[in-house]
Amino acid sequence: MSLYEKLLLMDNPSLRRLIPEAVNQIFEDSIDFAVDETGLPESSFPETCPYSVEQIMGV
Repeated sequence: MSLYEKLLLMDNPSLRRLIPEAVNQIFEDSIDFAVDETGLPESSFPETCPYSVEQIMGV
């Protein structure tokens, strides 16, 4: 997590509740991008994000 993101969350703790849904949405968008870029079928990729929010955020 960048310093900017940490400061943003410190100044706006109410944003933290939005992080899990944002991670799910970004992951879904990333799968669509990967399918388009690689030509591989969607089934080649995990159905859900393999990382926890804590792992992504570096907490």
